[in-house]
Amino acid sequence: MTLPEGHKTKVSEWSLRLLGTAAALTDGRIADGCVDLTFTTDSALPVELKDHFVFRLTTPTLEPVARPGDLLLVRDHAKPTPLSLVIALHESRILARRLQVADNHNDVAVLTASAINPRRTAAPVVAKFSTLTLKKVVGVLYDSRKTVGGQTSEAEIAECGGESAISSILSGAGGLVEVSGHSAEPMALDKQFLVIGNRVSLKDVEKKLNGRPVIAEASDQNRFFKRLRVEPDNVILESLEISGDFPPILLSKTPGLLPHISGIWPVLGVLFEKP
Repeated sequence: MTLPEGHKTKVSEWSLRLLGTAAALTDGRIADGCVDLTFTTDSALPVELKDHFVFRLTTPTLEPVARPGDLLLVRDHAKPTPLSLVIALHESRILARRLQVADNHNDVAVLTASAINPRRTAAPVVAKFSTLTLKKVVGVLYDSRKTVGGQTSEAEIAECGGESAISSILSGAGGLVEVSGHSAEPMALDKQFLVIGNRVSLKDVEKKLNGRPVIAEASDQNRFFKRLRVEPDNVILESLEISGDFPPILLSKTPGLLPHISGIWPVLGVLFEKP
């Protein structure tokens, strides 16, 4: 098996500036989504993606970090580490899994899958490292959640859809904000980076961001990393964590009795580590 086209040349054209931090509020309460988005004026070298491919995930094997349809950012020459996400070539299959090392057998890899629906969780694959070709997944770019179908092979990834698919996401990227704390879990961990777009108007939000992860600012100065749902008069901010521990937040579109939405930054993806 060989990997599909990863458009390395196209990906290498992009660079992302470090814009600031998204620090956890409420004492870093895990996955509550409350953040303090702080922009900095300090100059920093941009992050360049010179050694990276992009592939499209076709199966629910990396949820909740990535869903079918999302684009996986894969670094060509990074050594995978235990518990990292990987693309693996194994016999006649291309897998998108989490890498673990078998207990008491450090030459044996266990490639595990995770799905939000447990009935769709793929069986683990156990193989010797010597029989695998591994590439480390270092980021996720969120797609529009269109249905991924038509896959005739056992490959869990596919070609991303051409250079236009990459450009349509990264052309709107304003830069990176570093996550500080645990409020962005499980989508992004402490010291990882959110890829955010430029601040957008409410009109554009209704057209493009309904159902997508965003950083939303309310008129009471609170900011949240949540999933956006748009209603006729209000917006609902849903928790990205599926435990049910965190209720949705209701904001009005216009000033009134409720706090109203005052700013939105689209979250285009997550970068797990800088090159």
